Amino acid sequence: MTRHPEPSRVGASHDRRNAALWLSMFAWMTGLFASPTYGQTGWSRLSNQPPMVSPAWVRRSPMTYDTVRNESLAVVPFDLSGPGPVAVWAYDGNAWLQRPSQNAPAWDGHLAAFDSIRARLVLTAQYFGGLVQTWEWDGATWRQLFPIRAPRLPLLMTFDATRRRVVAWDENDYSTWEWDGTNWTRTAIPGPIDPAGMAYDAARGGVVLLTQSSETWLWNGTLWARRSTLHAPPPHHGSAMAYDSARQRLVLFGGSTGPSLLRSTWEWDGSDWIERLPTSAPSARFYSAATYDARRQRVVLFGGQEASTPFSDTWEWDGTDWSYRGPETVPAARSGHAMIHDERRQISVLFGGNRTGIGTTGVGTGDDLWEFDGTRWTYRSLLLQPRGRVSHAMTFDPVRGVALVFGGYWSGQPAGGILDDLWSWDGARWTQLQSTAGPGARGGHALAWDRARGRAVLFGGQDAYGDRFADTWTWDGAQWQQRTSTTSPAGRSWHALCFDAARGQTLLFGGETAGGRVADTWTWDGTSWLQQNPATSPSARKLHAMTWDSARQRVVMSGGFGNAGILSDTWEWDGRTWLPQAVARPHGPRYAHALAYEERLGRVLAFGGNDSAQRLQEAWAYEPGVRGAATPFGTGCAGGAGVPSLAAVGPPIVGNRDFALELGSAAPSSTVLIGLTDAAIHQPLPGGCALYLPSVTIYATQSSAAGLGRIGTPIPLDPALSGVTVFAQGFVLDPQGAFLGLAAFTQGLAIRIGD
Repeated sequence: MTRHPEPSRVGASHDRRNAALWLSMFAWMTGLFASPTYGQTGWSRLSNQPPMVSPAWVRRSPMTYDTVRNESLAVVPFDLSGPGPVAVWAYDGNAWLQRPSQNAPAWDGHLAAFDSIRARLVLTAQYFGGLVQTWEWDGATWRQLFPIRAPRLPLLMTFDATRRRVVAWDENDYSTWEWDGTNWTRTAIPGPIDPAGMAYDAARGGVVLLTQSSETWLWNGTLWARRSTLHAPPPHHGSAMAYDSARQRLVLFGGSTGPSLLRSTWEWDGSDWIERLPTSAPSARFYSAATYDARRQRVVLFGGQEASTPFSDTWEWDGTDWSYRGPETVPAARSGHAMIHDERRQISVLFGGNRTGIGTTGVGTGDDLWEFDGTRWTYRSLLLQPRGRVSHAMTFDPVRGVALVFGGYWSGQPAGGILDDLWSWDGARWTQLQSTAGPGARGGHALAWDRARGRAVLFGGQDAYGDRFADTWTWDGAQWQQRTSTTSPAGRSWHALCFDAARGQTLLFGGETAGGRVADTWTWDGTSWLQQNPATSPSARKLHAMTWDSARQRVVMSGGFGNAGILSDTWEWDGRTWLPQAVARPHGPRYAHALAYEERLGRVLAFGGNDSAQRLQEAWAYEPGVRGAATPFGTGCAGGAGVPSLAAVGPPIVGNRDFALELGSAAPSSTVLIGLTDAAIHQPLPGGCALYLPSVTIYATQSSAAGLGRIGTPIPLDPALSGVTVFAQGFVLDPQGAFLGLAAFTQGLAIRIGD
């Protein structure tokens, strides 16, 4: 680093300290500004996007496509609390809406198909083991029909557009029935048995049925014929099937093999089954419902169940990948998760944790991945992904543009299972990374990316027995390496780690050791650990969260579990000491939450955690009331080394003791002057120069061999300075200067002091 000569003050007593300039300025500037803007940092709760209203799925909820109104239909119980009528819900690609349903039949599990010729939804139902009833819905009202005959136990139903008939497969005697709008006709025995799914194939003009033993059968209106195929889905039951007319393929998803649930996607092209390998997919499930949205050219899949857990989510298949459509629009309430900011994509990424609530991602230890763009959360469900976990660690590798996840507990507690795997997420796929050696399995550890040395730093954590580690590891993108230091923090877990980019050090605070919760501060410089002794410090705690605020060049820490209970305080580390933040709006007591800095928005994002009663689903933003800024204005005039420029070094915020002004492009070893004042003018001068300061407080220094001159101007920790704007300009005494052969001038610099 270039050393700059000590500055001297021109036009004022030399023994006055630089820091006093800001306070003295404020004292006389307040008389000139009618109402300076005072501000301070604070937390504000972000509004959660309300969940999409959707029907509640139950087993055997049928789905079909209304070709008249161009929307997908689902028939579900009107009320899950007990017996009652059916309800019809319509999905248009954006939202579910409940449709009029006058004179609706009672719910008892149904089959449904849309008769596009007669523009009617046809529904069959069997009540209490009696005869099957046939109903039609015209878009508003249900009407029961009374055919002479009907199937006994219809299990699958679809509409055959070629023969203009609804086709049903009867489990009672494996027969096939057709509905012509007036009567049911029994058409064939024998036929396939134990079907897994059935749909109409318009390209081939017939109905395709896949059995639970993976046999493929085709119905031509008269006979069933078995087709031999080279490939087929595994034997299963309870899959969902729909015909994609744009791509002329049947799409099949999910099902159950008995021991396990399926998450696979298969397509029938008229001659063979082809397994598709999308990046994303719904979770493993069976008894989902599916239909094809012809207007939007998407297969729509709704609901299903995993063991005893029902889903009411909606997914779409575009022929290449599955996309999640709702109903959840924010991550479930959780704690012990991890979150980072992907600066390449400007997206915050959240993974795992202990979840609360039933829905798309269920309960317990999460394997769900969510991304937040500053406004909206997006759920990413990948076929290949890490196992669900809690108390893992996560950081962002800017060299390779990936998020890294290491370790954690897969059952939500140490005794249940512990992990030692390392994964990367690039915004499209997960990749498990391999190394010849590495940290042992652990949870409650911490991980940060050392930008100065281009590697991740891991410290501490505990094993399945609660024994705490005091080891330091680094990851260079290919291998783990254990590091040693003559001094080191004590073994601990539930601490926090963050890289301080302004000072090129990794910062560690707190956690729980064998002796209890601690309040020590340590820095890692890439070679050794050094314990810091700040003038002020947060209290002892564990399960707190930290992140780096790049705009304000401070480490931000909040919350945690202290010796006296759950904490809600916010602190900032400026490289020398911890600064308590008297925030106007605290985010409330919480621990086991996560923080990430949203670079584009200039704010810290907090999500989730525990309070004294429950897991939280809240998202909060921490940002300054007044944002500091140093804005150039006007133009400079040249000297012998070109046109000099003036810039701020560090953010102009209250309490920044490292703030400085630096003049560049000066002639080497020349006298540099930097002026500060309360107002700006524009006074043209000879040589194309301009003076932007009316009356000034001047500092002087000498430029380095590189033509740089720096003046340190620490900003006191006084909230009264927030919102004040001062103006600066630099001058270089230079015999080749454009101003009368005496000097070169910089442009002006407007400096607004922020929080």
